[in-house]
Amino acid sequence: GRRAPPGGGGVGMWTVVLKFAMNGGAPSFEGQAEVPGTLINQFAMDEWGGFLRVATTDGQVWSDPPTSTNAVYTFRPDMTPAGAVEGMARGERIFSVRFAGERGYVVTFRQVDPLFVLDLSDGEAPRQLGHLKVPGFSEYLHPVDRDTIVGIGKETVTEGGRTTTAGVKVSLFDVGDPLNPREADVKVIGKAGSSTPVSYEHKAFAFNPATGMMAFPITENGDGWRPVYDGIYVFRVGSGKVDLLGRTTQSVRDFGSADGSWWYGYGDDVRSIKRGLYVEDSAEGETLLTFSMRQFRAHKVADLSVAEEAAPVVELDLTTPDCSVVPWQRRREAPPP
Repeated sequence: GRRAPPGGGGVGMWTVVLKFAMNGGAPSFEGQAEVPGTLINQFAMDEWGGFLRVATTDGQVWSDPPTSTNAVYTFRPDMTPAGAVEGMARGERIFSVRFAGERGYVVTFRQVDPLFVLDLSDGEAPRQLGHLKVPGFSEYLHPVDRDTIVGIGKETVTEGGRTTTAGVKVSLFDVGDPLNPREADVKVIGKAGSSTPVSYEHKAFAFNPATGMMAFPITENGDGWRPVYDGIYVFRVGSGKVDLLGRTTQSVRDFGSADGSWWYGYGDDVRSIKRGLYVEDSAEGETLLTFSMRQFRAHKVADLSVAEEAAPVVELDLTTPDCSVVPWQRRREAPPP
């Protein structure tokens, strides 16, 4: 459905949530709920203790004046409305959400990054506990433990009233005191134009809760938006800090070349690391597995550093067949028999 958002100035959106029971293979419709606004991704909806929780942004962020507002709504098992926390960060929009049991975390942004901590222990009476404003924004939130959240996103710089993005920002939020959350530690990788697929694909993020090892791909830019490294970065989270352990790449691009060939590099996009996984062994320690469309590699986490590239313990070339070509292209380009 559609309606005019608060303050006028456009047409708002309603989101309809449908509930089905599977009934052992004989699904049936159980009910529906409607909320004003839209959801940013799958993390904006969650069920816990029989209550559905939904986070939305409603209205326009870039209208003059902005009409956007953000909220979290709760619904009972029969999909009737139970409670709501409304009016968060008016004029901004949600960039990331994470529900973790009786807590909820919402990040909004326009010029600064407010992190809101919500008490959702009582689905009939959700409430905002505390909030924190810091530069930048988080596009993915990952719980480390009950009192700690990692945020992955972008650093920002504001000059002359204009806000621009800078490097990839890794924030460690201490929410042990939910009334007064704080940013316990920060790491910023690269300069303007640096990016990570975690911003839009959470499966690119790997985390070992037993050791605090965290890994995800980053394309790091230097001055003038020029890439200087494309690989996976490995961190250790613990004791209120985020430490950069090292990085590794599968790229063959010469980022240091002066002739501009660093920008093109035939087929280099298929050597960008898309996923990282880990294997933990009590005797050997952690092994990081990295995957691009051309190669699979395994590295001992203890061997990684920023200063030099570590040799893989295992390397498997995937260029035959060329996995960067989709099957129908391969068939189309195959010579006639």
